Amino acid sequence: MQQKKNSFRYIWGWLVVLTAGLLLYRSFAALNLDHTRYYLLFVAGGVLAEMLAVPFPLGRVSGSTALFLAVALIYGLPAAWWVGFMATLLGQGIFNRGDSLRTVLFNAAQQVLSLAAGGLALGLTAGLAVDGVLAASRPLWRVVAGLSAFILAQQAANHLLVYLYGAPAGRSRRYCTWRDALRWDVLVCLFAFPFGLVLALVYRQTSPLAGLALFIPVLVMQRLMGLYLGAEMTSREMAVFYRVVRRLAAAPASTETAGLLLQEIGQLVPYQTGVVYLLDEPGEHYTAVAVQGAWQKQFTGTALRDSGDFLEQALRDGRAEIIFDTRSDPRLVRRSGLTSACRSLLLAPLSVDGRPVGLVVLGHRQPLFFDQRELQLVSLLAGQASQALTLSFLRYNLEKSRRTDRLTGLLNGPAFQEQAVRWLEEAREKQQEVLLLRLDIDGLATLNNRFGYPAGDRALAGTAAVLEMLRPPGTLAGRAGGGEFWLLWPDPPAGEVRPWIHSLQAAVREQVLVEEGIPGQVRLSAGGALFPATAGDLVSLIKVAGRALEEAQKHPRERVVIRE
Repeated sequence: MQQKKNSFRYIWGWLVVLTAGLLLYRSFAALNLDHTRYYLLFVAGGVLAEMLAVPFPLGRVSGSTALFLAVALIYGLPAAWWVGFMATLLGQGIFNRGDSLRTVLFNAAQQVLSLAAGGLALGLTAGLAVDGVLAASRPLWRVVAGLSAFILAQQAANHLLVYLYGAPAGRSRRYCTWRDALRWDVLVCLFAFPFGLVLALVYRQTSPLAGLALFIPVLVMQRLMGLYLGAEMTSREMAVFYRVVRRLAAAPASTETAGLLLQEIGQLVPYQTGVVYLLDEPGEHYTAVAVQGAWQKQFTGTALRDSGDFLEQALRDGRAEIIFDTRSDPRLVRRSGLTSACRSLLLAPLSVDGRPVGLVVLGHRQPLFFDQRELQLVSLLAGQASQALTLSFLRYNLEKSRRTDRLTGLLNGPAFQEQAVRWLEEAREKQQEVLLLRLDIDGLATLNNRFGYPAGDRALAGTAAVLEMLRPPGTLAGRAGGGEFWLLWPDPPAGEVRPWIHSLQAAVREQVLVEEGIPGQVRLSAGGALFPATAGDLVSLIKVAGRALEEAQKHPRERVVIRE
């Protein structure tokens, strides 16, 4: 879907540019080249207006439309097309604010087409050419009707062209809508177009320089409009930021926090692809737990190292930063993953108690896309997300501590039984057999008395480590207490259970307490019971397996008894 939107934007942009180019080519013969120096004066004024244009999330506000109207009234539409095109091209090209060449060409071309739409509307409404509006013989009502039609058509065409080009790019934000853009353009028009009309009248009646001097109040108005828009945008951003902070604070889990963070960042900062990497449970790798945007399928579940060493280094540095162009940044020696797919990157680390636990990466195919203001906003949100992650990690650690045996790291007895009940219910529904094994260290008390309790603790921890390493996939292991361990084995393969137990006994005997210089001291006996053949619930199954274990321990060590 995103690819279709980008394709439409690409085709639409170049269609507008080519149409405007055709109009400029065909209208060149209508230009009076004797007025070239005056055309250049208007172009210079337009470049100055574009340099001082007021940016906002859906575009920019500029008073250059007053100049283009004046040129159209004085010299005709062809001159206005050329002046508008050149002023916009030079102004946005020289004083570029991160726009691609295609976007700069589109902005210049849409000035041509919107002026053409205004001229067409004026001709249909008042039956006049644009440069004939100021003729003394024209009735006032026709002049007013014609200019009104020109202004309305020009603005409507401008907004339609820009909307169709900008909407697929996903640059709109919830706190700034196209209705806001229309309102601000209306405010500019109410001031700029009357000045453009007066400028044209003074220009015709006195001198070109006197007329152009009237453009100075338009630039002053443009500056005041910038201050007003800046204050309004800041107020709206802070309101959205406050709502985002409240939602992040209530996020219940780390993965949900990551997804919510990307979703809410999109309200404040546009991006094409956003990824949140979080440290996995073993604490070894950073994995993409939330991905949004054009490359969602490609990067979901990938590791941070897949995008090169640079992102890992940025995470360790713990500093938010912008990569303006991945192709020219000397630190990106090897580009892969996100660093290869995107030209612009915005990076914001996530930390818990000063320890890096994740990284927010926003990407865009266009270079120079992000700015310092957006970096500050994302950094603030990443800081709030870090607080939410701190609470999430604390809840996780508390829950893990409640369910985990401190000495061995396995599930404790209550947690094992809680999960085993669910497994047995699922097995009953699937009509599946489940084996419960109770494994006990023979003579643990003797071991403690002979070598000391620290040796006994290491024997328990070592046995648990071997059991965790060798246990079959899809099984559940836990420590019941003392020297006893439990293993729940759904659908155990026929003929493989006893060989596996014997291999476990051998591994425990040969590996545990080796570093202490006392190998062969830890031996396991095993008793087992099969569900549902010997018992219909967990409590009964534990009792049957317990009796089997007691029988096994009446005989020489490392015996196995299983009730089937």
